[in-house]
Amino acid sequence: MLSPETSTLLTLCCYGAATVAGLAGMLLRNAFWRRLGCWLAGLGFVCQTFSLLLGFHKTMPTGLSLGGYLQMLAWFVLLCGLVSRLRYKQEALLLLATPLALILFAVSAPYLSAVVQVPPQLKGSFYALHVGALFLSMGLMTLAFAASSLFLFLERRIKSKQRMEGFWQDMPALFLLDKINAFGVAASF
Repeated sequence: MLSPETSTLLTLCCYGAATVAGLAGMLLRNAFWRRLGCWLAGLGFVCQTFSLLLGFHKTMPTGLSLGGYLQMLAWFVLLCGLVSRLRYKQEALLLLATPLALILFAVSAPYLSAVVQVPPQLKGSFYALHVGALFLSMGLMTLAFAASSLFLFLERRIKSKQRMEGFWQDMPALFLLDKINAFGVAASF
């Protein structure tokens, strides 16, 4: 059986490879590398889901580790990226969510043993529902932030009549970015 550290390292490697492949695919305008980045992000998501289902980050007698919370946040951010990929058929937001998941995982590794004390009255299914809803909201807000930042940057390039060469041609339409932003903000609140 894998330890939490090994599972974290495996997921970290998948997210790292997805980040490199996805960004290389965006910069080189290579559809194969972008798709590979999306598939590797999905593989990392599945790996992290299995580690969560196997109970690597169960609540300890005194609370959950800080690294566990950061890894759950990374899971929800990537979940929102995957849902946006499936729903809107655009891989740009997933490829932008993957480096954030990588950063959260890299930051979480040293804190897997740092336990956050949870008061006894909060230990229960309501607390898990509360934390899950909070992380889902934060993941949706992250997706909305990425979409709105990309919208503003692309709109500035269009209004200043800069050429849309290279990987800028593969970015989603402004209408779609606005739609994703509206959905993310509305659903998170």
